[in-house]
Amino acid sequence: MRRLNVFLALVVVVLAQLALIPANAAAQGDSTPTQTQNDGATVGSTTSAGWGSLAGGAAARPFVSRLTATNAGVETVLIDGGSTTPPAVTAGTPTVVISPLNLCQAGQRPAQGVCYATPNRISLALGVPATDNVNTDLTGSATTETIFDMTVRMNTLGQSLRWSWANLDLLYWSATGLGTADAQIRIRFRPVATQYVSDFTGGNGCTATPIRDCDIQRAALQVLSANIVFSLDDTVSLALTGAIFATQGAIFGFLNPTGTASAPVLDLQMAAAHFRADGSIQTGQMKAVLPAQTLLNVYGVLPADAATFFSATRSGSPGTNGAPTYTVWSAGTEGTDGLLITVPDITFSAPTYKVKRKTVAAKTTIKTSGATTTVSVTALAACRKALCTATVYTTGTAVSGKAKKIATIVSAADGSMALAFPKAKLKKGSPYSVTIRLKKGSKLVTTAAGLNGSAFA
Repeated sequence: MRRLNVFLALVVVVLAQLALIPANAAAQGDSTPTQTQNDGATVGSTTSAGWGSLAGGAAARPFVSRLTATNAGVETVLIDGGSTTPPAVTAGTPTVVISPLNLCQAGQRPAQGVCYATPNRISLALGVPATDNVNTDLTGSATTETIFDMTVRMNTLGQSLRWSWANLDLLYWSATGLGTADAQIRIRFRPVATQYVSDFTGGNGCTATPIRDCDIQRAALQVLSANIVFSLDDTVSLALTGAIFATQGAIFGFLNPTGTASAPVLDLQMAAAHFRADGSIQTGQMKAVLPAQTLLNVYGVLPADAATFFSATRSGSPGTNGAPTYTVWSAGTEGTDGLLITVPDITFSAPTYKVKRKTVAAKTTIKTSGATTTVSVTALAACRKALCTATVYTTGTAVSGKAKKIATIVSAADGSMALAFPKAKLKKGSPYSVTIRLKKGSKLVTTAAGLNGSAFA
């Protein structure tokens, strides 16, 4: 099975770039450099590499082709027909800044932990234009009820897109053209109140990977923000391409794949202060979208079955949360065929939510002899008590969210199943999944996922 065995660190734009002061305060704090500054070889007066250090320069970077803001039912177009030319800006009107993260400067040698030939992360931040920067506190230019609708063209870096983290209220998410230079993201969201922390007790363990020694009593400020980080980490399972993990109220978060190949676990960690700047208890929310390709190629579960398939349990620092909910998403309504996992009313400072399957995966083996391939399922107790049906599907590729039925069979008396089909239906190296249901009533028993001829990475 495909093993999720690579550590994913999420860069929180609010902390990495900014020391924010609310827009209506007497003095403005430092903000993010403008898009024009980011398009140079360096960003502003810092030594961070800008898009000018990327092969192809700013013409190769992602860009926002369209951005709208809706307030009280009235839509305002902020960007239309956008390109890699920095968008025109208007004082007081939200704009977008796209920045490379961990990109080597021209002439700098790539090295692990130093920099990369192409950015391994891309940040996208909404903000309000200032004299020579962009203030990423949207207070005064938007509210928590403002709905932004944004389309991002990933350009040459679309081929490396994997998954994304966001700090916003996620309403809609669509990722198309995955794995190609035509990859496109469309996202609808609301900005969220975000706590800025200036004093980290015991160092910066709250922004470490994994989060450690995190115990922040109180935030310094509260701002209104919306940020996205696109991950280009090509060591991550292709099956995570197009997934997104969105937090509200957190200053940092990352996903740590744990578990085993047959029982993968996604550890979703986040950090924030115990109390807001005004002294009230800080609470937040997590929304994780697992698209169809992740469900099929990692867990072997069809999107229609996913709402009752998973659990999300809290570990790490003590605290509370509301009951997790699991909602099936469809491309026609929410932009993605897949599953939305929502955990509300999270208290901090550093909880981990372990997302995993409820049932033990079926054990499968695959063998090709002559013109026939057979997927065998080890005997299941549930299928000894009552007849089961097993169906094997292929998705064609790791980034495909379309399941194509190959074969179906009824279980034997001992609860085992052997599904035979022409080998041309499942190419060598192609992923497959197996869904096992009770024959009477079609209740899901369990699933499995695998690759024809090789183990999961």
